[in-house]
Amino acid sequence: MPTIATFGDVTYEDPRSLVPVDWNTQERTRSELDRIKESIKVHGVVGPLAARPSDRSIAGGHGRLDAILELLDEGYTLDRGGIPVVWKECDDAELIALNMALNNAVGQPNFQKVATAIRRIEELGRIDLLTDGGTGFAARQIEDIKVLSLEPAATPERIQREAQKQRDEDGDDYDEHLADQLAAPETDLYEWSELTFSVDDGQRETIDEALAMAREQDGLDTDALALFAICREYVSDHGNETQ
Repeated sequence: MPTIATFGDVTYEDPRSLVPVDWNTQERTRSELDRIKESIKVHGVVGPLAARPSDRSIAGGHGRLDAILELLDEGYTLDRGGIPVVWKECDDAELIALNMALNNAVGQPNFQKVATAIRRIEELGRIDLLTDGGTGFAARQIEDIKVLSLEPAATPERIQREAQKQRDEDGDDYDEHLADQLAAPETDLYEWSELTFSVDDGQRETIDEALAMAREQDGLDTDALALFAICREYVSDHGNETQ
């Protein structure tokens, strides 16, 4: 009968002795880190970090470690003199895969960093980790991330083209949420900005209806593509009127 490996030997370690990895596939905003700090203040550290004993590299728990270090700098102390850590010896590829799996399970990974992690695992010759679920991503998602990270920006047209290609190959398995997340990856080649605005309930209903009509009319899969199509049509019509 197959067994599940468990790693229950938790020790308490000086958080400053642990080594964050610079390729961590999860990133925390300032507000997210502040929320982690507030949670730790209320509940304490209720789950261990995961690390490799040979070099003390962290596989999981970077956000909690950053929050704890900031709290220590602010004058807080640790009642056990350290934070809980569970240890797992593994090679570099396994450490990367474990980091991907843990981050994918608890939050929204940075998919450009995930793509880099995938390439590193491939370079280390551990393709098996990408195909057996060892990263927390399905094999189809792995391929999506690789394809959508090839260009500096995933334009709506390219996302739609890749979506149709995948539907043709795999039926209904296309991951629309993943495509949306990769629509504007972080890159040094472009500056990205985010536009936010508030609407009342009536305006929201009108917007939802317009997005639904655009999706149906153009055969689009996501609101992001529908909004792009609406804006492009308006700009085109407006430009024609002024010529």
